Amino acid sequence: MVPFFSYINPQKQLAAEEKLSELATNEKMRILVKENKQLKAQLGFIPEKANLIPVRVLWSSGTHYTITFDLPEKNTYTVIGSPVIHKDILVGTILRASGDVAVLQQVSDASFEHKGITDRGIKGIIKGGFGQEVVFEAPVDTSIKNGDRLFAIDEKKGWRFLVGTVQNVDAAKNLPTQTARITYFASTVPSHLLFVAL
Repeated sequence: MVPFFSYINPQKQLAAEEKLSELATNEKMRILVKENKQLKAQLGFIPEKANLIPVRVLWSSGTHYTITFDLPEKNTYTVIGSPVIHKDILVGTILRASGDVAVLQQVSDASFEHKGITDRGIKGIIKGGFGQEVVFEAPVDTSIKNGDRLFAIDEKKGWRFLVGTVQNVDAAKNLPTQTARITYFASTVPSHLLFVAL
Protein backbone atom coordinates (compact mmCIF):
# COMPACT_ATOMS: atom_id res chain seq x y z
CA MET A 1 0.00 0.00 0.00
CA VAL A 2 1.25 3.46 -0.95
CA PRO A 3 1.02 6.05 1.84
CA PHE A 4 -1.16 9.05 1.06
CA PHE A 5 0.58 12.33 1.59
CA SER A 6 -1.18 15.59 1.34
CA TYR A 7 1.00 18.50 0.51
CA ILE A 8 -0.23 21.89 1.75
CA ASN A 9 1.37 24.83 0.10
CA PRO A 10 2.42 27.22 2.94
CA GLN A 11 1.88 30.29 0.75
CA LYS A 12 -1.69 29.26 -0.11
CA GLN A 13 -2.41 28.49 3.54
CA LEU A 14 -1.06 31.88 4.62
CA ALA A 15 -3.11 33.65 1.92
CA ALA A 16 -6.25 31.78 3.01
CA GLU A 17 -5.67 32.72 6.67
CA GLU A 18 -5.13 36.37 5.72
CA LYS A 19 -8.33 36.37 3.64
CA LEU A 20 -10.25 34.82 6.55
CA SER A 21 -8.82 37.43 8.94
CA GLU A 22 -9.76 40.22 6.51
CA LEU A 23 -13.32 38.91 6.24
CA ALA A 24 -13.62 38.74 10.05
CA THR A 25 -12.28 42.29 10.39
CA ASN A 26 -14.72 43.58 7.74
CA GLU A 27 -17.62 41.92 9.58
CA LYS A 28 -16.52 43.51 12.89
CA MET A 29 -16.32 46.92 11.18
CA ARG A 30 -19.78 46.49 9.67
CA ILE A 31 -21.21 45.68 13.13
CA LEU A 32 -19.41 48.66 14.72
CA VAL A 33 -20.66 51.06 12.04
CA LYS A 34 -24.23 49.81 12.58
CA GLU A 35 -23.92 50.20 16.38
CA ASN A 36 -22.42 53.68 15.92
CA LYS A 37 -25.40 54.76 13.80
CA GLN A 38 -27.80 53.42 16.44
CA LEU A 39 -25.98 55.24 19.25
CA LYS A 40 -25.83 58.51 17.29
CA ALA A 41 -29.58 58.28 16.74
CA GLN A 42 -30.03 58.21 20.53
CA LEU A 43 -27.95 61.33 21.09
CA GLY A 44 -28.28 64.97 20.18
CA PHE A 45 -26.16 66.42 17.41
CA ILE A 46 -24.08 69.59 17.51
CA PRO A 47 -21.96 70.28 14.42
CA GLU A 48 -18.25 70.75 15.07
CA LYS A 49 -18.40 74.28 13.63
CA ALA A 50 -20.89 75.41 16.30
CA ASN A 51 -19.60 78.02 18.73
CA LEU A 52 -20.23 76.88 22.29
CA ILE A 53 -19.82 79.69 24.77
CA PRO A 54 -19.81 78.98 28.53
CA VAL A 55 -22.70 80.48 30.49
CA ARG A 56 -22.64 81.74 34.06
CA VAL A 57 -25.94 81.80 35.92
CA LEU A 58 -26.40 85.03 37.86
CA TRP A 59 -29.87 84.39 39.21
CA SER A 60 -32.73 81.95 38.77
CA SER A 61 -36.44 82.27 39.32
CA GLY A 62 -38.66 79.31 38.50
CA THR A 63 -38.17 78.49 34.83
CA HIS A 64 -36.08 81.56 33.98
CA TYR A 65 -32.35 82.10 34.57
CA THR A 66 -30.51 85.38 34.23
CA ILE A 67 -27.23 84.41 32.62
CA THR A 68 -24.06 86.06 31.39
CA PHE A 69 -21.51 84.95 28.81
CA ASP A 70 -18.58 86.41 26.91
CA LEU A 71 -19.40 86.96 23.26
CA PRO A 72 -16.55 87.02 20.73
CA GLU A 73 -15.23 90.54 20.03
CA LYS A 74 -16.73 90.66 16.55
CA ASN A 75 -20.24 89.67 17.55
CA THR A 76 -22.20 88.78 14.43
CA TYR A 77 -24.44 86.33 16.26
CA THR A 78 -28.16 86.58 16.90
CA VAL A 79 -28.39 85.57 20.53
CA ILE A 80 -32.18 85.65 21.01
CA GLY A 81 -33.60 82.19 20.34
CA SER A 82 -30.20 80.50 20.68
CA PRO A 83 -30.26 77.17 22.53
CA VAL A 84 -28.64 76.78 25.92
CA ILE A 85 -27.42 73.24 26.44
CA HIS A 86 -25.74 70.88 28.88
CA LYS A 87 -23.75 68.34 26.85
CA ASP A 88 -26.34 67.47 24.17
CA ILE A 89 -29.41 68.16 26.36
CA LEU A 90 -31.51 71.26 25.68
CA VAL A 91 -32.05 73.32 28.83
CA GLY A 92 -33.86 76.19 27.12
CA THR A 93 -33.45 79.12 24.75
CA ILE A 94 -32.45 82.76 25.10
CA LEU A 95 -35.63 84.79 25.57
CA ARG A 96 -34.13 88.31 25.89
CA ALA A 97 -30.61 89.67 25.71
CA SER A 98 -28.76 92.91 26.25
CA GLY A 99 -25.01 92.91 25.74
CA ASP A 100 -23.56 89.93 27.56
CA VAL A 101 -26.55 89.41 29.89
CA ALA A 102 -29.56 87.35 28.82
CA VAL A 103 -32.65 85.62 30.14
CA LEU A 104 -32.86 81.87 29.58
CA GLN A 105 -36.32 80.34 29.25
CA GLN A 106 -36.32 76.67 30.27
CA VAL A 107 -38.11 74.06 28.18
CA SER A 108 -40.52 73.51 31.08
CA ASP A 109 -41.71 77.16 31.04
CA ALA A 110 -45.43 77.46 30.26
CA SER A 111 -44.83 79.71 27.23
CA PHE A 112 -41.99 77.65 25.70
CA GLU A 113 -42.57 76.22 22.19
CA HIS A 114 -40.07 74.59 19.83
CA LYS A 115 -40.04 72.17 16.90
CA GLY A 116 -39.38 68.59 17.93
CA ILE A 117 -38.88 65.13 16.52
CA THR A 118 -38.83 61.66 18.06
CA ASP A 119 -36.10 59.12 17.40
CA ARG A 120 -38.59 57.36 15.11
CA GLY A 121 -39.04 60.51 12.97
CA ILE A 122 -42.39 61.81 14.25
CA LYS A 123 -42.44 65.62 14.06
CA GLY A 124 -44.40 67.93 16.31
CA ILE A 125 -44.18 70.80 18.79
CA ILE A 126 -42.49 70.70 22.21
CA LYS A 127 -44.35 72.83 24.75
CA GLY A 128 -43.68 73.76 28.31
CA GLY A 129 -46.55 73.21 30.69
CA PHE A 130 -47.66 74.36 34.08
CA GLY A 131 -45.92 72.79 37.06
CA GLN A 132 -42.58 72.13 35.31
CA GLU A 133 -44.27 69.85 32.78
CA VAL A 134 -43.06 69.28 29.21
CA VAL A 135 -45.36 67.91 26.50
CA PHE A 136 -44.99 66.98 22.84
CA GLU A 137 -47.89 67.55 20.47
CA ALA A 138 -48.00 65.61 17.20
CA PRO A 139 -50.71 64.81 14.63
CA VAL A 140 -53.21 62.27 15.93
CA ASP A 141 -52.54 59.90 13.00
CA THR A 142 -48.91 59.36 14.08
CA SER A 143 -47.74 56.66 16.46
CA ILE A 144 -45.91 58.08 19.48
CA LYS A 145 -44.88 55.36 21.93
CA ASN A 146 -43.76 55.32 25.54
CA GLY A 147 -39.97 55.37 25.69
CA ASP A 148 -39.51 57.32 22.43
CA ARG A 149 -36.65 59.81 22.76
CA LEU A 150 -37.59 63.41 21.98
CA PHE A 151 -35.26 65.96 20.38
CA ALA A 152 -35.59 69.70 19.80
CA ILE A 153 -34.49 70.46 16.26
CA ASP A 154 -33.14 73.46 14.42
CA GLU A 155 -33.49 72.47 10.78
CA LYS A 156 -31.75 75.60 9.55
CA LYS A 157 -28.53 74.90 11.48
CA GLY A 158 -28.86 71.11 11.52
CA TRP A 159 -28.86 70.91 15.31
CA ARG A 160 -30.66 68.30 17.35
CA PHE A 161 -30.75 68.48 21.15
CA LEU A 162 -32.10 65.81 23.46
CA VAL A 163 -35.11 66.90 25.56
CA GLY A 164 -36.33 63.68 27.22
CA THR A 165 -38.36 60.52 26.74
CA VAL A 166 -42.07 59.95 26.24
CA GLN A 167 -43.70 59.00 29.53
CA ASN A 168 -47.30 58.52 28.37
CA VAL A 169 -49.53 59.50 25.43
CA ASP A 170 -53.02 61.00 25.51
CA ALA A 171 -54.69 60.57 22.12
CA ALA A 172 -58.27 61.79 21.84
CA LYS A 173 -59.55 60.79 18.41
CA ASN A 174 -61.75 63.87 18.14
CA LEU A 175 -58.73 66.24 18.34
CA PRO A 176 -56.22 66.95 15.54
CA THR A 177 -53.23 66.35 17.82
CA GLN A 178 -52.17 63.92 20.50
CA THR A 179 -50.20 64.95 23.56
CA ALA A 180 -47.27 63.01 24.99
CA ARG A 181 -45.99 63.79 28.49
CA ILE A 182 -42.20 63.97 28.55
CA THR A 183 -39.68 63.01 31.20
CA TYR A 184 -37.55 66.15 30.91
CA PHE A 185 -33.81 65.43 31.30
CA ALA A 186 -32.59 68.99 31.96
CA SER A 187 -34.62 69.33 35.15
CA THR A 188 -31.57 68.00 37.03
CA VAL A 189 -28.79 69.68 35.01
CA PRO A 190 -26.16 71.54 37.07
CA SER A 191 -26.47 75.26 36.24
CA HIS A 192 -22.69 75.80 36.21
CA LEU A 193 -22.18 73.47 33.22
CA LEU A 194 -24.25 75.27 30.59
CA PHE A 195 -23.26 76.51 27.12
CA VAL A 196 -25.01 78.75 24.63
CA ALA A 197 -24.76 77.41 21.07
CA LEU A 198 -24.35 80.11 18.42
